[in-house]
Amino acid sequence: MKSSEAERQAAFTRLWTRLETYDLDKPDDVIPFSTKLAAECGWSYEKARRVVFEYKRFVAIALSSGHGACPSRAVDEAWHLHLIDTRRYWGEFCREVLQREFHHEPGRGGTAEDLRFDRLYRQTLDDYRRFFGEEPPTEIWPDPDAPGPVDLTPSGRQALLARLQELLKRAVKPLAFLALLLAVPGCAAIYDSSSPGALQGPAFLMLYVVLLAGAFMLSRALQDRVNGPAMPKDAGVLLGPYHVAYLAGGANRVLETALMQLYLDGTIAMQSDEAVLLRPVPRQAPAVERLIGDKLAEGPLRMGTTTIEIAVEPIRRDLLAAGLVPGPDELARTQQIPLLLIGPLLLLALIRFFFGIGHGRPIALLAFCLVVTPVVIAVAAMRQPPRTRAGGKLLRQVERTLQARGKPAAGSPGLTEWVALHGHVGLAGLGLSAFSLFLTSQPALAAKAGGGSCGGGDGDGGGGGCGGGGCGGGGGCGG
Repeated sequence: MKSSEAERQAAFTRLWTRLETYDLDKPDDVIPFSTKLAAECGWSYEKARRVVFEYKRFVAIALSSGHGACPSRAVDEAWHLHLIDTRRYWGEFCREVLQREFHHEPGRGGTAEDLRFDRLYRQTLDDYRRFFGEEPPTEIWPDPDAPGPVDLTPSGRQALLARLQELLKRAVKPLAFLALLLAVPGCAAIYDSSSPGALQGPAFLMLYVVLLAGAFMLSRALQDRVNGPAMPKDAGVLLGPYHVAYLAGGANRVLETALMQLYLDGTIAMQSDEAVLLRPVPRQAPAVERLIGDKLAEGPLRMGTTTIEIAVEPIRRDLLAAGLVPGPDELARTQQIPLLLIGPLLLLALIRFFFGIGHGRPIALLAFCLVVTPVVIAVAAMRQPPRTRAGGKLLRQVERTLQARGKPAAGSPGLTEWVALHGHVGLAGLGLSAFSLFLTSQPALAAKAGGGSCGGGDGDGGGGGCGGGGCGGGGGCGG
């Protein structure tokens, strides 16, 4: 019996050694696995790397426990993405690393199935502690008994609802203060049109519109004010052309800049309003340049926004680490400001609306204000500053430096930085109209575009999905 247990432990150790040394991020990949996982799930790169590590631990548990395992939702996301790359999953991961097949069993639905997944998920957490001698991280392996949602990869609608709930919690105190203020004698003239000296309909509506416009502009000013540090976290940060491009115009500007760079160094050329690849892009080149080279090798270039955002993720991480673009904390603060400033006005209009109904006053225009005000709050809250105060300051320094040099000539190396700052509109008057038109033909520079994936193989293949399960489980199991 002891010998059998020792053999199982030795087999687990050998398996985990192979898994731990196996890297899903291949050096030659233009878009590494972890970067793609982060982009598709809306995670930071660091979280995606942690999920990949936990995914490998899950595989080790599933193949060593003797009864399979159930992944968390986050781990299941990594598993799904890995399964899509069928050649690497079956031909490399299963054959060489696991040395056996490892199938995904989707959920079939129903109460009994949910209970089965719940039991298996709890058993997986116990196996995690037994095999690795530590608690599974709750960020990735949520406690099935913990209150509240445990889905670590919520849909956009669920994420929006979660943010709104948080904003409402933070707005309780200001709204309560407004309610107390309106209870003060003399304030009734604002919300009760029947009280002596009260503001009547037209005067109140004019005041309301002025206050709404003022609150909107003030919220924008405060959003910029609280948006990150005033100075870079790294005083010696050096910006390359692609960092400048991201600060000036986001991922799409990086695409314009990379195409300009490849055009200037002779890697691509224009033929009949299309770019053609003259020579391979070096593998040590930035990811966005390698991505363009790979796409051009397949045919005419048509780059979507999603693809570009994944490729420029390393650039965004550099800027985030330097405090030049806003992170989740800064964005959360900017989203709270409009509700805190405009929310009390909405409450005031609502009180006035019900007083108007009670006293038989005209309320049509006030009802219109009640519809418009939440829209104004939503528009202001959705605004995401593209850079922090430090990023804006640094970008202005770069702009002053380039303006002092003057507009570069066509073919000049300085044209890359010029495009990074001004985009394709900066090419006007340089005799590069064909190249400029080519840039505007890219879907990423014209409208939002999606991405997809395809599969093919030399042998039989199959596909499937997985259903929602209980608690923290991802709804599928492996073994």
